Amino acid sequence: MKQHLLLSACLLAGTLANAQTAPTSGTITYETMRRIDPSNIRININGQEIRPGGTLPDGRKFEVPETTEGVEKVEFGGQWAKADNGGRGGIRMFRGGPGGGFPGGGGDRPGGDNGGDRNGGGERTPEQMRAMQQRTGRFRMPIEQATHTDLATGKSYQLTTLNVDSTKKEYYQTEVAATRPADWKVTGKTKTILGYTCQRATCTIKEQPCTVWFTTDLPFTYSPAADLTPDKGVVLFVESDDLMYRATKIDAGAVNEVALKPRADAKTVSADELRTIRQKAMATMRQQQSRDFPIRN
Repeated sequence: MKQHLLLSACLLAGTLANAQTAPTSGTITYETMRRIDPSNIRININGQEIRPGGTLPDGRKFEVPETTEGVEKVEFGGQWAKADNGGRGGIRMFRGGPGGGFPGGGGDRPGGDNGGDRNGGGERTPEQMRAMQQRTGRFRMPIEQATHTDLATGKSYQLTTLNVDSTKKEYYQTEVAATRPADWKVTGKTKTILGYTCQRATCTIKEQPCTVWFTTDLPFTYSPAADLTPDKGVVLFVESDDLMYRATKIDAGAVNEVALKPRADAKTVSADELRTIRQKAMATMRQQQSRDFPIRN
């Protein structure tokens, strides 16, 4: 009798443990890495557009890093999941070359660090420094992005928020076109990630081999990269030469399920229309940079 009770208690404890590790709502945190396409990068210095490899006013070569790293958090609950992408796919700001910050020094500039020649190529008076700090404090990225995924249908929608000014915002929505690679294959290999048993899948993206690990222990299907979504399961790790997602934490907890859905007042646009909207926002930002942060030779 005692043995039966002990066995029942063990089974119950195992059931409770599994229930605790399979949240129906919460947050997944991913570390990310993406290889940068230099053709999408440019800066504007005093009205002059400079692309990677070009020469800066101080004679240096404009160089950009090969990759960009970050953190992406995905909230899930009910029928929806939402990933806050920041400016991914839109505006990118980088630390400059020697001296840090934007080209020509400028560690005070948004997106720059605090090293190197903080004076941007020349001494500034205390009054000028205070004015720059005030302008920096007012600076805000013109584009914010989030991806909303319908967990029932698997469709994803990119919501782009355009910060027109400090009081006005515009919202645009476009469906994410996603097609899983034709050579997607689940290999049968498994490993444990964050306590969840994961299966291994392989495929090819842009002629590069890609490995995907996903778990079916969670009660929904999701991938931070829409075209790498399995038939069933949640992707916890993606690795290729050009792209990486690595889940570092899964927190169970209540979320605002209403906020996970796309905005009802967002204007639906095509991918081409959204690209034009971004380009205009980038041009406006470059004009603001040239006005607020002039670079002296």
